[in-house]
Amino acid sequence: MHRRRGPLVLLLVVAIILALLVVADRLAPRIVADRVAATLQTALNTDQRPAVSLGGFPFLTQVATGHYQHIAISAKDVPIAGTGGRLSVTRLDGTLTDVHTGRTFRTITVGRFTGSATVSYAEISGFAGTSVSYDSTATNGDGFVTLKLPGSITVTGRPAIDGATHELYLARPQFRVGGRLLPGAVPDDLVDKLFRVRLPQVLSGVELSNVRAARTGLTLTASGSNITVRR
Repeated sequence: MHRRRGPLVLLLVVAIILALLVVADRLAPRIVADRVAATLQTALNTDQRPAVSLGGFPFLTQVATGHYQHIAISAKDVPIAGTGGRLSVTRLDGTLTDVHTGRTFRTITVGRFTGSATVSYAEISGFAGTSVSYDSTATNGDGFVTLKLPGSITVTGRPAIDGATHELYLARPQFRVGGRLLPGAVPDDLVDKLFRVRLPQVLSGVELSNVRAARTGLTLTASGSNITVRR
């Protein structure tokens, strides 16, 4: 009888240990996510803590080594450095891969970051000093924005990125006065004086590019490699 109990007790102990490991593997991501979010909040200078979720299984091995396969983040109202607090990213979504953290999570290194940054038209208008809004008229189609100028003058164009200067500008611009289209080509230098914005970094090592006009704002590709984030 006692001989039979031995294996049963051993199996029970093993089962309990495995159950505890599974529970720990599920709870650990929440703890790590909270620590990562705290560091990112400081680095991004946001009032609201970013949402963070971690992937990869088993997770405890990642905790033991401090090396995480991929981390998804979502942050709101991220101030853009170099704009004097006049321009913020309305929403930043991204994936961090090949992430290393120290034991205190005060320094995080990221092998690669990819994601998107959306800047609302209200933010853009305040920064540019003129009203900028989404334009989806039948004449222009999707992906255009309109600038409202004094004297019932509007300029409509498709946002684009200048690869040489890393500036945001309007391509294929059209001028209207009182709603009537002005014929002929518009001098590029005139449009540039009205709207040409240097794209700064959201985070050191992360660049914004490939702009697309959506109804909620301008959405830009955000990417970078070998990034260090410190609290």
